[in-house]
Amino acid sequence: MAVRVSGRVFPGLGLLLLFFFIRCELKAVQVYVPASYSTIQQAINSVSPGDEIMISDQLRYNEKLTINKSVSLTGYGTNSNPAVVYYMSDSPVILIDGPANVTISNLEIEGGNYSFNWYTGNSLRGIVSSNANLVLSNVVMNQFRNYFVTVSGGSINATNVSIWTRDVLAQCDVGFELDGCTGTLVNIRQAAGMLDHTFNINGAGTRHSDITISNCTIRSSGLSWGNCVRTYVNSRVQIRNNLFYRDASSTVPVFPATDHNGVGINGYSNAVTISGNTFSNMPWAIFCTGSFGGNAVVVEYNTFANSTIGGIIWNSMNYEGIDLGGGSWGSRGGNTFSETPSPPATFYADVSFTNAGGASMSNISGQYNTWSNPSDRESVIIDKLDNPAFGRLITDPSLIARYWLEAGVSNGNVNVTSAWYSVGAVVNMTATEVNGSTFIGWSGTTNGCTMSGQQITIPIDQMRIVTALFSGQSGASIPSLNEWGLVVLFALIIMCVARRQAGSSADERGRSSLPPAT
Repeated sequence: MAVRVSGRVFPGLGLLLLFFFIRCELKAVQVYVPASYSTIQQAINSVSPGDEIMISDQLRYNEKLTINKSVSLTGYGTNSNPAVVYYMSDSPVILIDGPANVTISNLEIEGGNYSFNWYTGNSLRGIVSSNANLVLSNVVMNQFRNYFVTVSGGSINATNVSIWTRDVLAQCDVGFELDGCTGTLVNIRQAAGMLDHTFNINGAGTRHSDITISNCTIRSSGLSWGNCVRTYVNSRVQIRNNLFYRDASSTVPVFPATDHNGVGINGYSNAVTISGNTFSNMPWAIFCTGSFGGNAVVVEYNTFANSTIGGIIWNSMNYEGIDLGGGSWGSRGGNTFSETPSPPATFYADVSFTNAGGASMSNISGQYNTWSNPSDRESVIIDKLDNPAFGRLITDPSLIARYWLEAGVSNGNVNVTSAWYSVGAVVNMTATEVNGSTFIGWSGTTNGCTMSGQQITIPIDQMRIVTALFSGQSGASIPSLNEWGLVVLFALIIMCVARRQAGSSADERGRSSLPPAT
């Protein structure tokens, strides 16, 4: 990148200046509790937006916190146990009022009073975040009886969070209450079996939520309710690769027990994908009610192991709102139902219609699955063959006469999308290069297809995967340093000056930019 000065051009000078200013201190200032401030709240009140508060694990902090700026709370130290913030109150232990970006990591948050290595009592709420972007990482939470984490508006990104790991004294309503927000929750662990709903999404009247729940291990409650995940309205929820289980010694609730399930879709206008999960010893794995319309539920590649009442049940669904394989929403099936060594006396069905709402019932597709009684799958399915008021679960592909076509491509484009196509149809697929890539050929299930260069004609007579192969690399062009370098340079200069001014103010307030002496 060149810079022109007094009419002369200096090649590379701009790049050197850019590297020089990148070396400015742009990192957040760190302050330490109790070294710099005696309490966490004092530190929150004093720091600048974007700073990080380091909390020593040598102490327990009996505090209720209010956060109204962007800040990070990070536990540190040499103890095997994290720093602990505890407080017993009917108001939130940590209240976050956005807009703000708040990160909480390496902390334990307790809702009880501490006495002799024991937390007694419990609080109503743990963390309440409104219109903020909340990040939780390596956090343990205990002793809350209504809501552990509440997020309204904004977002949540939670990783490695454990709920109720000790001193379990009371039943709790909800682990994560998520309303009108976006969220990604990964590796959440809840093994107490005392939460009615570990994840509760979007009550009536809330804005749209977009939530992903993956790689979590959640134990269902054996008390009055037993949902691992429940969503009501206006949501898009991805539920992937989780373990939802119930303790094998728990008493099986009285039939129909639809409040006891791994995933419950209890309202309308929900797009839910349930894929790659294991449901073990659950009364029901999945419950869906469709009375009000608008649900699109995809169920594929799940394992339903030893369901004590049944696998999947839906109520009063007068439209095709759930797809177990081969249906309108793109499920490829692959679900496995098993009862080992044999179904318990309480077992009802792998899949069941029910009609408590009195609505007419639509047919549902359930192809390409493995049933707990493979030699007589109709014996483990409750549908129109058992009750004329129900719809039919269609498990035979010939009755729907559709096959899945997977259109694959790498480093190029094709004009066909992956979808279900009617048997007997013919699909013409064309491959197109992008950004210098070169078409090589076709691979996959191409037997019976007619190929001519970059075109292939595919008969829909079986499930097929057809992939267009290209060589070379593709990607969007990016601006050069000549185009953007000076813009970045000036932005860094401004940021550097601002941070230096903030640092001067920090020194005046007696803050330390170095770790406390040990």
